[in-house]
Amino acid sequence: MNVEASDRSNSLPSSRNEVSTFSSWAQLVRLPNVFTAIADVLAGAALAGALSQNTISQSWPTVLYLVIIVIALYWTGMIWNDINDLEQDRNQQRQRPLSDGRISIKAARNAAWMLLGVAILTAIGIGMNLETFRTLVDVTYDDIQQIPWTLRFGPLVVTAGLASCIRLYNSRLKMTLIGPLLMGLCRSGSMLLGISAGCCLGFTDWTTLPHGWIAVLGHGIYTAGFTWSARREAEVNLSRDIAAGWVVAAFGLGILSLVPWFAPSDIPLRINAVPSYPIVFTLMAMPLIRRAFFSVVDPTPRTIQLAIKQAILSIIFFDAILGLQFGGPWSALAICSLVIPSLILGKYFRST
Repeated sequence: MNVEASDRSNSLPSSRNEVSTFSSWAQLVRLPNVFTAIADVLAGAALAGALSQNTISQSWPTVLYLVIIVIALYWTGMIWNDINDLEQDRNQQRQRPLSDGRISIKAARNAAWMLLGVAILTAIGIGMNLETFRTLVDVTYDDIQQIPWTLRFGPLVVTAGLASCIRLYNSRLKMTLIGPLLMGLCRSGSMLLGISAGCCLGFTDWTTLPHGWIAVLGHGIYTAGFTWSARREAEVNLSRDIAAGWVVAAFGLGILSLVPWFAPSDIPLRINAVPSYPIVFTLMAMPLIRRAFFSVVDPTPRTIQLAIKQAILSIIFFDAILGLQFGGPWSALAICSLVIPSLILGKYFRST
């Protein structure tokens, strides 16, 4: 009995260390927020026709690979973010895994490069999977090489561009006027990655997606706006600067509410473009509007952080509306369900 009790007591520190290590890495990569990036990919896939009832059985493996890519890139970006902000976090005594030494800088860098490698190799694999193209595009194996590389390797091009934007953001450019723009490009790239699913599988073409490009534009402007408001979330901000960021974010949401207006006539819409769709979008934004208003009236770190957290979480719901409009109810349900793990994990790990 004493031996067994001793064995159990010896195993407890090891278990606690494992939990502590997982908690540190989860905090480093902002685990609750990764589901918003997944939502971006699914919304983009719906815009490109890859999540409709007629195509989902063929497209889901490619969409799954794109989800893996966006997770790897998102975590890479979060790690680079904390490496870039290391001195600032130490000076402000923020309790973050790198600044307080729970994770070493070397381990963080190695993890970031490994995740980037996973994303690039997965994107290459999508383009090299010629048998998939032979089946979906209905051509002979000898004619596969005639498929435009812009379609076959679209995910790879978008992945490379997205990785570049992430790296540029997590540099000296972050605190300049270019910083929010780069963050907007990162979010736009996540949605464009999903759009590339339909393009590389032959369901559509980049040039026939005006509504897709409008969605990408609106999503980028929305993100750039709330990023501007969050630039100094740990400090007391000027109400004017915060309000300016929310105005830009509202403009981006306005563009997103007009996406169905630009859809080709042969694409079925589940919600009337006017006035139902903008109304639904506005109703979904009401909790965010409330948080944004309080962050302007009372620009303290807590109110700003709550508003930014709401802005990030709302991405899932805005993406779900796009999924409903262009992919159907099951697509919307799949996207909307991502809020569940995001909220649960958000109780244990910081999202900002």
